[in-house]
Amino acid sequence: MNESSKITFNSDVRNKKGGIKMKNKRRIALLVLVILVLCISVLADAGVASAGKFLGFTDIAVNGDTGVMELNRLCNAQFSSSRMCTTREIMNGTNPNHRFPVAGWAWVKSIFDNPADEFLSGSGGGQLSCLGWSSNASFDKGLAINGDSNFSQQKCNLLLNISCCEK
Repeated sequence: MNESSKITFNSDVRNKKGGIKMKNKRRIALLVLVILVLCISVLADAGVASAGKFLGFTDIAVNGDTGVMELNRLCNAQFSSSRMCTTREIMNGTNPNHRFPVAGWAWVKSIFDNPADEFLSGSGGGQLSCLGWSSNASFDKGLAINGDSNFSQQKCNLLLNISCCEK
């Protein structure tokens, strides 16, 4: 490598031995730490960024064949800018000052975290969503939450309120 292609550093970046000065090492370490904290914060928020706060249960009760779009519409009709809650929103407690109603059950959309920190949705087929909110059969089940904030599978032929969260 010839002299003209060498990279030179300002004297306050390098010490006499060619290493980075301690003051600059601290600045670099602080910068790396800040970037790391910001990255972790963004990644952590990515999992709950869409989580809205719990608003309440609808007054109207429906069975499990109502359809997810209609469940969302019914929430929005009672609570402006709302939709059906997910289990993630309930579990994250995005509105800790709100108390659940004291009685009754309400449908909730099941979302489960897996070890890869991705989520699985119960909106498709299965026994946690009344077969994608398309069944009112007594042998199919959907996930619901009660006034004590307990989750349970409920028969899809039952008339339950809908848990509603902010969009």
